[in-house]
Amino acid sequence: FDPISGPESGSNMADVVNTKPTIETVTIEAPSLTPGVTLTCQPAGFTDAECNPEPAYIFKWYQGASVIDGAGGQTLETVGMTSGTEISCQSIPFDGYEYGPPKLSTSITLENVAPTAPVVGIDSPNGADGDVTCTLLQDAQDNEDLTTVWYWQLGDENETVGAQVLAA
Repeated sequence: FDPISGPESGSNMADVVNTKPTIETVTIEAPSLTPGVTLTCQPAGFTDAECNPEPAYIFKWYQGASVIDGAGGQTLETVGMTSGTEISCQSIPFDGYEYGPPKLSTSITLENVAPTAPVVGIDSPNGADGDVTCTLLQDAQDNEDLTTVWYWQLGDENETVGAQVLAA
C-alpha cells in the first residue's frame, strides 16, 4: 500500500480541557434523628459539561466542625452517639478525571430518645396503716444517664413528687 501524495494541509492544535463536575445539593437522609440510626449522605444534581459519566463521589462526615475519623462512606452509623450531637456530611463529585467543588449538607442534631418505662412493685408490709414502698423491679433503659424521680398519687388526688417510701 503506497501513500497517496497530495497538497499539504495544516491543522490547528487543540487543547482538550476537562470541566470539573458539580452537584447542586447534599442532604442527610435518616429514618429518624435519634442515636443508633444509619444516616445517608445524599448528593443530587450531578452535572458534567463534557459527557454524562456515572456519578462518583467522595464523602466526609463531620461531628460539629471536626471530621469523623474512619467515616468515609455514604452512610454513617450513629450507634454510641448521644442526643445533641451535631452531624453534617460533605460530598465531592468525581467525573473519572477530576474532583469538583465539595458541597456541605445542612447539619442535623441527634434528638433524645425517651427511655423505656421502668417496672415497679408496691409493697406495704404493715398494711393500710404502714409505709408504702415503691421498688424498682426493672430499671428504665436509655443510652444516657437517668435520674429516678418518685411520683405518688392517692385516689383522685393530684400526683405529687416524693421519696421512694410514702410515709403512713
